[in-house]
Amino acid sequence: MFGLSLGKILFTLLVIVAVWKGFRLLGRLQAQRAQAAARSRQAPSRRAGSPPSAEGRALELAPCPLCGTYVPVGTRCESVDRCRRRRPAADGRGGAA
Repeated sequence: MFGLSLGKILFTLLVIVAVWKGFRLLGRLQAQRAQAAARSRQAPSRRAGSPPSAEGRALELAPCPLCGTYVPVGTRCESVDRCRRRRPAADGRGGAA
């Protein structure tokens, strides 16, 4: 009734190999994630002279002095022509003339 047949033995070996390969794959994925996390922690220290990227951080905005549109600090409006056509509103937020 519970005798061992070639099919049962092969199926058991197949399950064991599949589980083993699955654990190896999970271990490899965890190692890759750990390496990526270590690289992302070390990245700002390697590029000490370059400005920090805005990825994952809050971006500070300031109003454009000509039109009042909020742009990242240290940058200008993208379209100078459009910026010159707009005039600041009385509340300083900008608006179309």
